[in-house]
Amino acid sequence: MIKILAIDDNKDNLIVLQALLSDAFPDSKILSVQSGAEGILVALTENPDVILLDLVMPGMDGFETCRKLKQDNFLRRIPVIILTAAKTETASRIKALKLGAEAFLGKPIDESELAAQVSSMVRIKKSEDTVRLENLRLEEVVKERTIDLLKELEERKRTEAELKKSYEELDLSKRATLNLLEDLKLEMDQRHRVQSELILAKEKAEASDRLKTAFMNNISHEVRTPLNGILGFGELIIAPDLTEEDKELYFRILQSSSNRLLKTISDYMEISLIVSGNMEVCPSLFQPDDLLDGIFESFYPHAKAKNLEMIVSKTENAKGFILHSDPELISKLIINLVDNAIKYSDHGTIEIGYLTLPGVVQFFVRDNGIGISEDKQVQIFEYFMREDETHTRKFEGSGLGLSIAKGLVELLGGKIWVESEKGVGSTFWFTVPRI
Repeated sequence: MIKILAIDDNKDNLIVLQALLSDAFPDSKILSVQSGAEGILVALTENPDVILLDLVMPGMDGFETCRKLKQDNFLRRIPVIILTAAKTETASRIKALKLGAEAFLGKPIDESELAAQVSSMVRIKKSEDTVRLENLRLEEVVKERTIDLLKELEERKRTEAELKKSYEELDLSKRATLNLLEDLKLEMDQRHRVQSELILAKEKAEASDRLKTAFMNNISHEVRTPLNGILGFGELIIAPDLTEEDKELYFRILQSSSNRLLKTISDYMEISLIVSGNMEVCPSLFQPDDLLDGIFESFYPHAKAKNLEMIVSKTENAKGFILHSDPELISKLIINLVDNAIKYSDHGTIEIGYLTLPGVVQFFVRDNGIGISEDKQVQIFEYFMREDETHTRKFEGSGLGLSIAKGLVELLGGKIWVESEKGVGSTFWFTVPRI
């Protein structure tokens, strides 16, 4: 059974909504309130699957009610469908989108549109509830396993104490004592190994749980955010009263959200191939100069749009140099680093190039961006890690770019590191063996 909460100060409107919802969802529970404050209280106690919210209400209007719902850690997961007086209220729709609303319905309400919107939001809510419950279950499993491991460790410690006491008491004969000591030593070594394995298993279980939690939180945010932009502005762009300027703006937002969603999915596929060992290295002969020129042409418009200068640094004695490695993986590597350099730079130059050294080729990407604190320069190569991990991050993204780069470098047999100063800029280096 699904729960639907309708908030509208007009009692007649609530009666109409209840009739429409009862026809569309016969097994549902319809909750009706006539104020935003009352609606928030009911939502806290009933945990509805979707909320229908009227914008124009006395006292706390729909905007304020939506804002308070989305600020609450428990209520923010509940999808909110805004009820607007007319489908052409573009300014109200944009404001509601920014406050976190998921969808809109125009009055008078069309029964089929209402059913479609509510069904869609309920599916989203149910999916998120399933993910959250699975996370809670995993946390409980890890907690129980940890308790079992600790109990087993305590038992093994007690056993060791008993063995040591037996060792001190056994001195009946030299040969018997020596034989017993040898047996005890082997037993203790084995127990130490088992203890170390148990501790390592506990640490791996906890690390796996943290990684799963980070993955679920990350994918929930990085997929849902651009998807909401696509759905919201996809609906707005067909409004009949839009100017060409507004249409162009909404189209750019749609395009940006689509590109962000595509980049996120590509990153998850890349890291999955790397971690599972299914990423293949296909070496061939190629000129690094040509590869860098292609990357420059691809990113130059993006750099120019942010007023950044972009250059390719070519060593004169390396002109025409041919490398035997995987050009596709090296290109992915540099693209990830250049994408980060442009994202975290507001001025200055993006420089890409390479050096030919004994046994290796050393590529680099240099920027004048925000820089990285010294204590974070190793941590940023881990999964889902950024220097700024707060919920109000200025920079979007999955947090996998540098993890992918590190995985690709290791596949190629090289290493990667960063030299950076906070507020000055960063230089990322990576090596590729010369075969």
